[in-house]
Amino acid sequence: MPIIAFEQVTKVYSPRTVALADVTLEIARGEFVFLIGASGAGKSTLIRLLYREEKPSAGRLLIDGKDIGRLRRREIPFLRRRIGVVFQDFKLLENKTVYENVAFPLVCTEARTRDIGRRVPQVLDAVGLAAKARSRPSELSGGEQQRCAIARAVVADPTILIADEPTGNLDPETARGIINLLVEINRRGTTVLVATHSESLVNTLRRRVIALDHGRVVRDEERGLYRREAL
Repeated sequence: MPIIAFEQVTKVYSPRTVALADVTLEIARGEFVFLIGASGAGKSTLIRLLYREEKPSAGRLLIDGKDIGRLRRREIPFLRRRIGVVFQDFKLLENKTVYENVAFPLVCTEARTRDIGRRVPQVLDAVGLAAKARSRPSELSGGEQQRCAIARAVVADPTILIADEPTGNLDPETARGIINLLVEINRRGTTVLVATHSESLVNTLRRRVIALDHGRVVRDEERGLYRREAL
């Protein structure tokens, strides 16, 4: 069973703006997938559907075989505990330290203090931020902020990690470090979906590529290249 399955999913915003049109695709557990396409192609809508910020207008979206479009409101937080999201603008809490930012998802799920005290240092060490635990986001570089956002997304050990333009505002060397971190997270079993405009990133890693254009899947290739001209 695929961990993610879109079955003829369409998303329409009123009055007649079609963001996704008849999308059908499957992502296996443990895959690393790039989602590419021009601005407005539907990448952000697809991501919002995955963590139930939006619901499909038609079709079904299944995670581990469960139709998440039919979830009751009280069930949505349980879905989101299984999905880590790294936003393009980080969304770090400026009034909290790095440690507190990373611990925040565990605090929200009422994890035991002992478990938080064990897990957060492990994750900070894994992303290379152990020495920055008491710093505020404003005291971090762009790459360090991105690492903090990734640490927060994976601290609860999600089965799926979604990264929206994780290297968009970073210099090439810092970007390589971030991608190596995502590859390592994937190697440990997490399904990773990366939305990106970075041609060099896609062409270097040669993972599965799903290309969107005007809300439709126009290409789905194993070990794919960016091939902007194909869009």
